[in-house]
Amino acid sequence: MGFYQTETTAGSGNALQACIATMLNVESMDSVPNFIAAPEGYLVAIQSFLKSRNLMFLKVPLTAEGELPFPSGAGQCVIAGKSPRGDHKHCVVGSTTTSSTKLTLVHDPYEGGNGLESHEWAGFLVHTTN
Repeated sequence: MGFYQTETTAGSGNALQACIATMLNVESMDSVPNFIAAPEGYLVAIQSFLKSRNLMFLKVPLTAEGELPFPSGAGQCVIAGKSPRGDHKHCVVGSTTTSSTKLTLVHDPYEGGNGLESHEWAGFLVHTTN
């Protein structure tokens, strides 16, 4: 099960928050901030939030075909790309399989949504050490 976004305004929605909350398997989405609304920018806000969890966010640009530029291990990721509901980005939870460059939709945080029109980047939660 995954979380659904509660803010759907184009350009300031909280799909990324819902994706990260889903991937972290937290009890409440309220325990994860809306990174898009952060004044310091979403990427800085994600890194700051994840640091205390010994995690970092690794953002990887995708190929023109919407795939990873290299094979990866199996796991979940955030996939960002063009929203099917307008001229803005949207994020979904995706998965990768071992030795593949393809990404698969796992959960769209837009209730009733069915993914993205295109894939631009993938974001992975990577364990770090103190």
